[in-house]
Amino acid sequence: MKKNFLQDVVPSSSKRSIRDIPLPNHKEVRTPRKPKMRDVEPQEEVFETPTYSSYEEPQRAPEPHAYQREEVEEEEEYEAPRKPHKRKKSGSKKIIMAVGIGVLIFFAILIGQTDAKITITPKKTTAEVAIVIPTDGTNKLATKTQLSKSASKTLPATGEQQVEKQASGKIRITNKHKDAPQELVKNTRFQAPNGLIYRIRDSIVIPGYTMNGGTMVPGTLDVEVFADSAGEDYNTSGQVKFTIPGFSGKEQFDKITAENIGDITGGYIGIQKVVSDEAKEQARKDLEQDLQNQFSQDQNQSTEYVLVPDMSTLSFGELQDKAQGDSVVLTLTARVDAYSFVKKDLSNFIGQNSISGASTTDTFTLDTSKLAFLIGEDGIKVSGTSLITYATESEKLQKDFAGKKRSEIAKIIDGYSSFENAKAELKPFWKSSFPEDPSKIEVIIQE
Repeated sequence: MKKNFLQDVVPSSSKRSIRDIPLPNHKEVRTPRKPKMRDVEPQEEVFETPTYSSYEEPQRAPEPHAYQREEVEEEEEYEAPRKPHKRKKSGSKKIIMAVGIGVLIFFAILIGQTDAKITITPKKTTAEVAIVIPTDGTNKLATKTQLSKSASKTLPATGEQQVEKQASGKIRITNKHKDAPQELVKNTRFQAPNGLIYRIRDSIVIPGYTMNGGTMVPGTLDVEVFADSAGEDYNTSGQVKFTIPGFSGKEQFDKITAENIGDITGGYIGIQKVVSDEAKEQARKDLEQDLQNQFSQDQNQSTEYVLVPDMSTLSFGELQDKAQGDSVVLTLTARVDAYSFVKKDLSNFIGQNSISGASTTDTFTLDTSKLAFLIGEDGIKVSGTSLITYATESEKLQKDFAGKKRSEIAKIIDGYSSFENAKAELKPFWKSSFPEDPSKIEVIIQE
């Protein structure tokens, strides 16, 4: 048998073999990037003699060369810049657009709005007042009227007696007929819806209506009425409207009417508790003094009118008594002729006739409580010292400035003699004229 002389050829140490290639350290073998031609150095080709053996070692992938490993590591460290997400870019555009629209709306509103303001300080002066207001009809400033007041006092009852009492109470007469006063004679009748008749016991004069800014302000007068007959049927509760039968068929019938002020009470026929005559007489004196004090204070109680009572015409009615349990309520009514002034008109008249250089078109305000009013044969004498302030009608000032340009401000202000100081403001600064609508111009009057 011929012997096999073939043996494994072991290459010399100068030549490489697959057995000498070390295994890679990485768990996962990566396929190296194919190097570019300029990076690859020419290698010497090695021819190995094949080895035949019954055992074949598994083939291992060759380890990348050093220069190849460096390129792989560099590839792992480098990250390409990410492109911005399209959705984020779209959201930014929407935010920018919303902000832009908001700014445009803000400026549109700012341009459309105008802040117009006029601030004035009126002139003031202290003047000695000494004038006479005629009451003979040549001056319509004063309106003759009649005032009526009641006062009550409660006393303990001292006995009983048979009585027949007429109900009584106050009514307010309203005059929408004319701006001239309307006189009603003594015993004028007032009829309730149920047909019952009540009367006034003295002649009265109802003031005519006045006009305030185009609105009618009816003339009014409060008076006491008495039932036409005794008895409880004439007692009323709640609101009752009265007409004047004497005006039936005339224009005044619907325009001069009345309503009760509180209940009309006291009507009674039968046994009633009473007080002694001495107690009644003393109560009457006390009530008369109380009513005189009330009339003297009437001049300053109203904010729209000045009332000047003519105390020489003061008269008192009958003392009325009404049982109330074990007590008796005594009521006295007084009447007086008086002159009524619209406070605004009176202030203008006093200012125009008391301030040197004032014209009939100037308007004023003053405290009438500082003045004394004395009724004489030639009229009403007004005297005293008062602080008089020039008045400015805000509505007129608004109309004068409406639609005017900035360049006209000084001219408009110079046209008023009632200002101590005046300042007109117009915002925003680029606005060249005041609003056409007068109500959009604010007027501030500093005291």
